[in-house]
Amino acid sequence: MSKYPQVNMNNRTLSKKEIRIIKELTTKRGPSKVLTWLKDHRYCNFIHEVYLTFGRRTPPSHITSTIETRKDKTTILQQIFDIPAWHCRSRGQDQKLTYRKNRFDESIAAIWEIYDRRAAELGHNLLWQVDLSRLVAQVLADDNRSVPRYNLLSNFYIVAKNKEEAMSVILTMFAAPIGASLEKYIPVNPLGLAIFCDYQKHNMQIITKMQKSFEDEIAKAENQLVMTKKNASKASYICAIASQTNLMVNSI
Repeated sequence: MSKYPQVNMNNRTLSKKEIRIIKELTTKRGPSKVLTWLKDHRYCNFIHEVYLTFGRRTPPSHITSTIETRKDKTTILQQIFDIPAWHCRSRGQDQKLTYRKNRFDESIAAIWEIYDRRAAELGHNLLWQVDLSRLVAQVLADDNRSVPRYNLLSNFYIVAKNKEEAMSVILTMFAAPIGASLEKYIPVNPLGLAIFCDYQKHNMQIITKMQKSFEDEIAKAENQLVMTKKNASKASYICAIASQTNLMVNSI
């Protein structure tokens, strides 16, 4: 077997350098090296791509047009380390694969920790998932629905270089104009490098869906009002007849 097998990821063949990086991510050294790689322009985009591909706290696949998100790491690690399928491998090979997968998971977790706590050191435009529904709940009256319409905004995406900048954007561009405050905790979670994500289309879809839900509710209420007025008119005549009947019966 060649030292560097042909390995595909996101519809392309990985280079030898990229395979070496993935191998390093499956060692104990992996978590300590990801920050250095993320700060190096030669490696950072690939580390971002690896995170989006195999991380668990990433956008759904319809947000990333060029990357298959939340993929199982087993297949690619089997290819890189020449480990056969589960029904063909020995106990030793199974243990080797488990070890590599565990170390790889630790490296992926380290990348997320850097996004969440040290993103300012990177200076990269990251995608952040923000729960705007908690802010909207301060402004809109409760409509007694089991699932409020504004819950659609619980998965809103913005771009910022770090969590502090993301919170500042939420405060100045959204919370303040609608008259809400950030006194309560607002979940803001990093998802990966923004350039890989088509987040604006998603945002517009949920905004349109929320607005349409209110428009549909208004149309439904208006139809109900028309029906109620018609019934009220009929009920007025019915009540008059009932009153007349009552007088006639009592006069006998």
